Amino acid sequence: QFTKYGELRVGLMAGGGDAELQIGSPILAQYSIRRDIGALRARLNLDQLDNTAFPRNGYALAAQVVGSSTKLGATDTYNRWTLNFVGAKSFDEHTLQIGLVGGGAIGNEPLPLYDYMSFGGFMRMTGYRSDQLRNESMYYGRLLYMNRLLRLPLLEGVYGGAMIEAA
Repeated sequence: QFTKYGELRVGLMAGGGDAELQIGSPILAQYSIRRDIGALRARLNLDQLDNTAFPRNGYALAAQVVGSSTKLGATDTYNRWTLNFVGAKSFDEHTLQIGLVGGGAIGNEPLPLYDYMSFGGFMRMTGYRSDQLRNESMYYGRLLYMNRLLRLPLLEGVYGGAMIEAA
């Protein structure tokens, strides 16, 4: 189902992969890290943001549920959810923005290491490298204040602001 601002998709995922030892003990190279993927996935994407880089108004929501099963050819059986929300509201040159991200296992089956949540980087726990943080579950929130200090004809402008993050 497609609309002007969003989509809902349901489908099957299939594939596989091998990991190759690049650093660490050569003893680890004897273990197979081959994993097959076979899952049912549902994704919902809604986007009402006015700008992808510096949104000043609107919201965006991305949600996903994945059900991996050996019956579909997967190595591991588990269920996983992820959610990403951004909302922004401006008052003249001032903008408030909220961001919420979460994800983890559904049910009693733990996530395999290769499907852990990864996080880190600019506006995703700033101060950490991109995707430096990995865990079976994750909850994150940020509150951002921006003030447009200068308007420029060809660019978005010059902004100053502050942000608080928690994970």
